[in-house]
Amino acid sequence: SVAAVLPVIGQTADFVIDPSSVTVNTTDNFTVTIKVQTSDVVSGGEVHMTFDPAVVKATEVGLTPMGPLGIPVIPPTYNNSTGSIDYAAGTFSTPPNSDFDFLTISES
Repeated sequence: SVAAVLPVIGQTADFVIDPSSVTVNTTDNFTVTIKVQTSDVVSGGEVHMTFDPAVVKATEVGLTPMGPLGIPVIPPTYNNSTGSIDYAAGTFSTPPNSDFDFLTISES
């Protein structure tokens, strides 16, 4: 599950997980990207995700290269005991007003 906060000046911004579903074997690694879909100005975002640690294990949580929200407020972290992923970031420069990648998550 994903709890997300996007402070926006306008009205519409959403976090989406890409791909929306993944089918893998038990030994496979995979990566998903948390994307922001918006046509409004976004000055910051915050994601708190939960997952079943009996089914998947996070192996890396990282920033997307050249992301427009370059000031981490909560560093990208994961906990495989509790099954949680957390990250928050913002910007003091010109905020984006179009879709962008926010966070990448590698799991096994």
